[in-house]
Amino acid sequence: MSIQTPDRNVGSAPGVTSDNEDLHNVGSLLSQLGHDVGSLVSTEVSLAKAEISESLDDVKKGAISLVSAAVVLFAGLIILLNGLARTLAAVADMQAWVSFLIVGGLVSIIGGVLLANGKSKLSTDNLSIKRTEASLRKDQQVAKEQLP
Repeated sequence: MSIQTPDRNVGSAPGVTSDNEDLHNVGSLLSQLGHDVGSLVSTEVSLAKAEISESLDDVKKGAISLVSAAVVLFAGLIILLNGLARTLAAVADMQAWVSFLIVGGLVSIIGGVLLANGKSKLSTDNLSIKRTEASLRKDQQVAKEQLP
């Protein structure tokens, strides 16, 4: 006595797929998902690199501003000790020490403003990668919406 098994006529009816085709489709989808995730990660890394590069440029500009401020402050010290104070003393008919204080104070204020400007360009807020963070949050949200 033999056991007969019904023949499977794979793909004969419309909309009916075999287990092999389902596995192939799932494999294709997983392969595409892997490719898409890899591409997304690559894009995000490129964005982060660009943003970090931009932040480093801001740091360079801030450092240049600080050096400029130091030069101006040094020049202010020289000016304080020399020409302007002597001229002010001669023109205003005041004692030399008073004119030295006035000129030195004004130049120091200008240098202080330049120093504060350079320091603000070096703040840690300028080093953050805000666009990359926003893009990652958006990608995360889209991924959550796409998953069942």
